[in-house]
Amino acid sequence: MLKYFFITLLYLGSLNAQGFICAVGGGSEDYGSWSDDPYGWIVDKGDSGRVVILYYGDATNWLPNYFVSLGASNAYNKKISTREDADLQATYDELITAKIIFLKGGDQWQYVKLWKGTKTEDAIRYVFENGGVVAGTSAGAMILGDVCFSAQYSSPDSRTALLNPASSSLSLDDD
Repeated sequence: MLKYFFITLLYLGSLNAQGFICAVGGGSEDYGSWSDDPYGWIVDKGDSGRVVILYYGDATNWLPNYFVSLGASNAYNKKISTREDADLQATYDELITAKIIFLKGGDQWQYVKLWKGTKTEDAIRYVFENGGVVAGTSAGAMILGDVCFSAQYSSPDSRTALLNPASSSLSLDDD
C-alpha cells in the first residue's frame, strides 16, 4: 500500500512541475564578467540543454556563442517580428523543444504587442511549466511577471513615475 501511495505522490508532483525564471540585468554581458554567474545558472537549471534566444529584431551570434561557452548544448537566435509568425504552429512546435527560452533586451512593448495571446506566449509558458528556464535581460526581464510595465506610450524616469503613479505614461499589462 505504501508503494502505491509513493507512486501516486510522484505522479501528482509531476503534474505540477514548473521551471525557473531568471530576470537578469546590470550591464553588458561579457566573458569572465558579472554575467557568467547568472547566465551559468540559467544553463545549469536548463540541464545544459538547447537555448532559444527570442527577439523581435536582428541579432548577432554573440549571445548564442556565450551560452554555448557556459555549457549549453547549442543556442541560436529566433526572430519573431510579426503576430502572424508568433502565432504559427511551427513556431510553437520549435519553441517547446527548448530547455531554455531567453528574451533579449529592447522594447518590451514590442514583446507585448507581437506575442501576447499567441502560440509564442503559449510555448514560453509550456517550457516553464515543464521544468525549463525562462529568462530575460532588460526588456526581456520586464515582461516575465504576471503584471509588467509595457512601455506602450513612453518610459518615464523613476522620479516622474513616483511623483505621478497614475500617469498614462505608466502603462501596465497583465498575463
